[in-house]
Amino acid sequence: MAVYYPQCRVNLWLLPEGKESTLDNLLPIEAIVPVSAEVQRNSVNKADTFSVGLDATFFPIDPKGVRTTLVSVHMQDMGDAGKVLNTRTAESRLIIGHADKVDVDRDKGIISLEGRDYTALLLDPAWSDTGLGKLELGRGLDVIVQEVLDSVASAAALDVAVLMLGDAPIVPAGKGKKGRYHVPDNKTSPWEVLHGLAQQIGAILAIDGDTVVIRRPETVVAGSERVLPVFVDGVNLEGLKLARNFDDKDLPNVRVKATDPQTRGLMSATWPDPPNKVIRIARGKRGTKREETISYHNYTIDHPAPTEELLEVVARRVYEGWRQQQLSVEFSTAELEVLQTRTSGPLEDAERGFDVSRLKNGTPIRLHIDRQTRNVLERAKTPEAKELELLQLGYRGQVAKALASTWRSLDRTFYTESCTHRYSADEGYSLDVSAINAVEV
Repeated sequence: MAVYYPQCRVNLWLLPEGKESTLDNLLPIEAIVPVSAEVQRNSVNKADTFSVGLDATFFPIDPKGVRTTLVSVHMQDMGDAGKVLNTRTAESRLIIGHADKVDVDRDKGIISLEGRDYTALLLDPAWSDTGLGKLELGRGLDVIVQEVLDSVASAAALDVAVLMLGDAPIVPAGKGKKGRYHVPDNKTSPWEVLHGLAQQIGAILAIDGDTVVIRRPETVVAGSERVLPVFVDGVNLEGLKLARNFDDKDLPNVRVKATDPQTRGLMSATWPDPPNKVIRIARGKRGTKREETISYHNYTIDHPAPTEELLEVVARRVYEGWRQQQLSVEFSTAELEVLQTRTSGPLEDAERGFDVSRLKNGTPIRLHIDRQTRNVLERAKTPEAKELELLQLGYRGQVAKALASTWRSLDRTFYTESCTHRYSADEGYSLDVSAINAVEV
């Protein structure tokens, strides 16, 4: 059994009441050992959240006299009991953000802090608060993001980074004067506006520390050399829950996009052709009305020389994958370091070394089942026989039934939808993961 040395530390920066919001007035308190800590990494359209419990003696002033509290939470497996976690680098940092709520339990001597990462700085204001009115299109997405950041006082200090092939893609303008500008709804948040523009050109915005990152959606490419963490049912995960949806009557169409690194222009292809239409019957005062809608799953790939033919092949492959199965999983683990393997490599070649405290939304993972379970599933001839033997091995009824019909699909790549990292001074580290099946392209 592997031995881990998990450590969690919290940094605080306190701004006392009556002080101006400047770096010189922040009171830093570094490397606090928390009583408990929880960090939830959410999807890109939601802020990541944190919750920490601290010994009240770490607060040099009464929390009631604090105007603003900035918090960073760090977690890592140190590999050795004698090492101490360094909280002055971003390497171990899971989140940084402002505390929205501070509670004091004077009987237990515990101060609890809850808050969100810097995504909240762009989610909380309304577009009308920026004073921009409209955005000029036909410019790089990074330029547009910077303009919006400069218009939101609390977010002006955030940096912008482009993590993709070439420069940030250009947000195309339409025809005429109206097409030159994008006029958002005044009630929409600046983050929703920027996220919507990013999706139009096949990019994703995410907050990483104090930086707005522009990147491509994660894509699992068959035969690639990417290293993925491996979770094995019966070995390093517990509480496995499976859900599978075979109903494809409302299956959306697939649109695959790519940006030409040379021209920064966007091209796309869709499948099937003609597209599937969803028919709905709307009932009103004047009777019923038949409505047809077309929806798409959007994917983006990075390619040095994309063509429409290539994108159509990818779209067809993704569509067939979705039509065959829609599988979601949930599980927990107390392991801090798990096996890692190449995207298409066999499990036998996996090596230990992936630190799961780095797991976040969008991280590809591989999920497998242990050898004993695999032998049962390969030996038994019918789903009913497989289910019976799995029940005898101690599997719960729902999981046994799901594995009996989906086990081949379980040995594959998934995307992390959300994950929650937990640390307790008494119980150590744990991780909850929610993931969906990834389609290799």
